[in-house]
Amino acid sequence: MKRLGLRQLGMLVVVSSFVGLLFLVACSKSSRIEARAAPAAAAPAPTAPPAAAPVPAAPAPAVRAPAARLPADGAEAAFPWPAPKPSAYYKLPRNLLGSARNFGEVADGLELALNQAGYTENKFYSLKNNGFAVVTRIESIRSNGSCRPASQRWVVDSPSLFTLKDYLAALFGAHKGFYRVWAFAVTSLPEGFTGPAPTQQQIDELFSRGEVILPPPLRTLPFTSDYYCLALVYQFERKDVPPPLLRVPSNLTGVQHLTAATILQHLEH
Repeated sequence: MKRLGLRQLGMLVVVSSFVGLLFLVACSKSSRIEARAAPAAAAPAPTAPPAAAPVPAAPAPAVRAPAARLPADGAEAAFPWPAPKPSAYYKLPRNLLGSARNFGEVADGLELALNQAGYTENKFYSLKNNGFAVVTRIESIRSNGSCRPASQRWVVDSPSLFTLKDYLAALFGAHKGFYRVWAFAVTSLPEGFTGPAPTQQQIDELFSRGEVILPPPLRTLPFTSDYYCLALVYQFERKDVPPPLLRVPSNLTGVQHLTAATILQHLEH
């Protein structure tokens, strides 16, 4: 019995060891199968790149307001430009025109100053579809540009059409001395004069026709910063021997003429 027990015990140990080994092999195979069968972990989805910041739209380029345009010149009220070369000229500082907002206010300011200086018979013209001009009656002046007394100042009858031919005809019978005509041009066109001196045809065009008031369609047009006012002096001289002549240049500057005629002082006030 004792020998039989030891043998059985030994066999039991061998069998147990064999069964344990089979169990370990089975577990190892099962782990390898599960590892092959398990799905691979999904790769993380790529992160979308951040949205680009919106690019601000470029500001639209500034558009310059066009200069005021006049109705087409009428054949009876056109001022030539470039103007015939004057005896003298002066570009008025803009502040002398006050706070004028349109052509009507500019014309009113000019006419008021002219009236206060004794120029009460003036004519208006459109200017090359870009402005207007006001022209005074011819006057007799002293050699220093000052105005004569009223009884001697307006001794020359101004022709109804303001033509050079009629002016010269009137001056043929006038006393010798100096005579003057003013033209105030309000425009945005470049400054410039034609030729060394006006021809008879050019002066005829300058003084031929005009309106006693600035036409209503022109009054409401805006007086923008593009515009300026140029004072033009046309000075005649009557000598002992005819014909009377247009003096180019004058013996005085434009601002000296304006001061002597008191126009500048009235514009300043």
